[in-house]
This record gives sequence, C-alpha cells and structure tokens, in this order.
Amino acid sequence: MRMRAVLRLSACGALMLLTLQLLARWVPPLQSPDELSHLIRAASIAEGQWLAQTEPGVSTGGSFDIALSVLARVHVPVIKERDPAVKDEDLVTARTQGWTGRLIYGEAPGSAIYLPVIYAPAALGLAAGRAWDWTIAESYHLARLSSQLFCVLVVVLAVWVWPPPLLAWALLLLPMSLFQLVSPVVDGPAHALTLLAMSLLMRLRQQPAPGLAAGAGLCLLVLVTARMHLLPLLLLPFWWAWQSHESAMRPAAKGRAAAPASATRAVAWAGAASLMGTLLWAAWASSTVVDTRVQRTMGNGAVALHYLLNPEDLWDVFARTFADEHRPSFLLDSFIGNLGWLDTRLPDHAYGVLWWALAGVVVLGLPWREPWRGTVIDRLVLLLCALGASSLVFLLMLITWSPFPTHLIEGVQGRYFIAPAIVAAYALGSWKRDAGPPSGFGPWQGVQTLVIMGFALMSVMFLAETLLNRYPAWARGGLFG
Repeated sequence: MRMRAVLRLSACGALMLLTLQLLARWVPPLQSPDELSHLIRAASIAEGQWLAQTEPGVSTGGSFDIALSVLARVHVPVIKERDPAVKDEDLVTARTQGWTGRLIYGEAPGSAIYLPVIYAPAALGLAAGRAWDWTIAESYHLARLSSQLFCVLVVVLAVWVWPPPLLAWALLLLPMSLFQLVSPVVDGPAHALTLLAMSLLMRLRQQPAPGLAAGAGLCLLVLVTARMHLLPLLLLPFWWAWQSHESAMRPAAKGRAAAPASATRAVAWAGAASLMGTLLWAAWASSTVVDTRVQRTMGNGAVALHYLLNPEDLWDVFARTFADEHRPSFLLDSFIGNLGWLDTRLPDHAYGVLWWALAGVVVLGLPWREPWRGTVIDRLVLLLCALGASSLVFLLMLITWSPFPTHLIEGVQGRYFIAPAIVAAYALGSWKRDAGPPSGFGPWQGVQTLVIMGFALMSVMFLAETLLNRYPAWARGGLFG
C-alpha cells in the first residue's frame, strides 16, 4: 500500500513538473511582477552574499555578474511591449553570453526584506550553471527548473504528510499561481510552503510529535519571513499545544487524542522558536533595508506609530480603500490571473468561469460525510488566521508602501490573498485522516480527482492562450529560440 502511494505521488509530481516546464516555454524571462528584483537577490546569493548590501544613496540590493544585464537588455522591453523589436546582435549575444566573473551592484529592496533561504533553489540553479560553464540564458532556465523542482517536491511532501483539501489544489492551480510557479520568484515557493506548513500543522493537531513540531517550526519560519502577512499562522502551534494539553487533562474529550506532555512541549517550543526567529528577522530587515522607491518624510516605524496613536486615521484610510469602486474588480481579477507586470489579462470570460468553478470546488470539498463535532473551534481558529492574514496585507502595504499621508492603500494585489485562501481551504476541508501517507482511493476521491483535473485543464488552457497572445515573439522562438 505504501509503495503504491509513493508511485502515485511520484507520477503526480512528474506530471506537475512537466506542465510547469511546458508553460515556461511560453513565458520569457523577467515577466513576473518584480522578477528583476528577485533575480538580483538570487544571483547575489549565488555569489555568496546571503545578506543584502546597501550602498550610499541607493536602495538595498546585491552584487551580481554583469552578464545578467544582457538578459535584462533583451527582455525588459518585453515587459512593456507585446512584440518589441530586438536587434539581431542582441539576440545572438543573449543566446551565447557566458559568465564573466565581473560583479556589479543592483538595487533590490523589495526582495532584500525576505529571509534568503526562500531564494536558495533559484540561487542553486544559477550557481550550478556558472559552475558548469553554461551561458547566462541556460543558467536562468536552470534556475527556473530548480525553483519549480523545489515547489513540486514541497507539494509532494505536503500530500504525504496530510493530503491537502480540494480547494487548496484549485488555488494552487489558478492561472496566477501557475504563472508564478513558472518563474524563479517568491510566490511559487511561498504557496508550496503554505501547503506544507498547513499539512504539518494538521498532522500535529492529530498526532503531536517532536520531529513534526520541528519541521513545522522551520517551515513556518521560512514561509512567514517571505510572506509577513501570514504572521497569524505562528499562533497555531501554541493553540495546538494548549488544545493537546487540555485533551490530556480531559481524556474523554472528542475529536483529539491525548498527547504525551513531551510532545505538547515540543509543539510549543517549535512555535516559540519560529515566532522569535521571525520577529528578529523582521526587526533586522526593517532597520537595515533601504527603499528609495517610496518617498516620504517618515520611516515605516513612525508611520506605524502614527496609525497606532491615531486609529481614526487608520479607520478612514481603510474605509476609503474598501469603498473605492475600482479596487474590488482589480483584486478579484488579479487573484485569478493578472499576468505579466499586472498588464496582461486572461480572456474576459475566464474570470467568471473560474470563479464559478472555485465556488463549485468549495461546495464539493466541504466535509459533508463527517461530523464536525470536536473540530468546530479549531476550524474557526484557522478561518480567523486566514482573515487576519488578509487584513495584514492591507495594513503592511499601508505602512511600507503607501505614501504618507495617503488617501488609499496602494500596492495591494489579488495574488497576495492566495496563501490566506489556502489556509481557509484547510479550515473547510476534511479532517478525517489516518496517520501516514494517503493510501485509500475510493469513489469519492475519484470524483474529486476528476474535478480537480478538469479545473487544472481549464486553468492551463486559459493561461496558455493568454501567454501565446501576449508573448508572440517568444512563442515563435524569436527570443533565445
């Protein structure tokens, strides 16, 4: 039974990686939002600079091989134009340019605030390409492959620990999610790690153990330092530990087995370690990272203090933001898929189709066949974490990105809510699981599998159509071939 589960997971992982590689052939480099900043960060880590640097008078960034500027020279025009005119000599240079060993400095404040571990897969691909004397273009594609392989392995591990609910799969297969998984940026690894963190937490709720607790704590540390709005997740280990302790005091309680005191303490200590590590990194990053893109007279800390001391101003800016007539449609569309640098929409009918499909997945994925007794409070806690994370998106963008004073909160995109939605998906999914990897595959699981395969096919078709229309030169093989 265990061998069949391994083979089934391996086949699914291989299919997922193959799909991402096929989609990658239709996406030119640097087309994900802020990908240039992410690439600079990964390239500087590949050079051994794990901590970001700050040069006088400019934003925080890092040093990278000057050959990467050739990649940028060819593909930055693609960000703004559908079919840019690229000189033949630039195309030839982009195909053949190798590593030079000469480093230049580049600004990347948006990526410098993240714990560098999240960039390790892409950095490993770049470092391997340099070690093997590959061209810059080949090394970039290797970084893509390395990032995609990491995401697939993390998702497979999440399935092994605790099979994700149907809605979580649908969220991972949205056009926006797939587009970000293709590129060596933070979103793909962050979404995969959200899946793994939630699966580990669900297993800890059922079966507290020191090893699982340590894995969950490490996963949460890497995840939350890359997606700070997921801070509420750091409270879950403490809640789980307290609930396990209460169950041990009341052996007759339903819905949770009593756990050894040592395991309960391990969960609490893992939560404390991840919380402390996250806060220390956040304090260090906020005090060292310089971002000159936002011009204002007050720093992030002063802005946060102002809104803390003047809650009426905070209420007013939130009220105006939610009342803005254009904001809801933008957030809804960019949640499903607003590709490129937020300038490439899917076909208009795709948004309605995918929203209705998501609604159907929600209904189909609800645990209709199991009692909720003993899980209601924990489900509500997860939903509150998801709601808190969604609220933090607005609050963090207000403090770190919006001008001061501001009429509306700036910079919020729909894709920022995919990770909180994954958390909510676990709250609404089935909690009836046996210890160990997934082994059963009954008729109901077969129906759900067919549904999610249909959703994936529909999402990939919409995505492929959009990419082929948006990047015709790349589809023809005009850039790199």
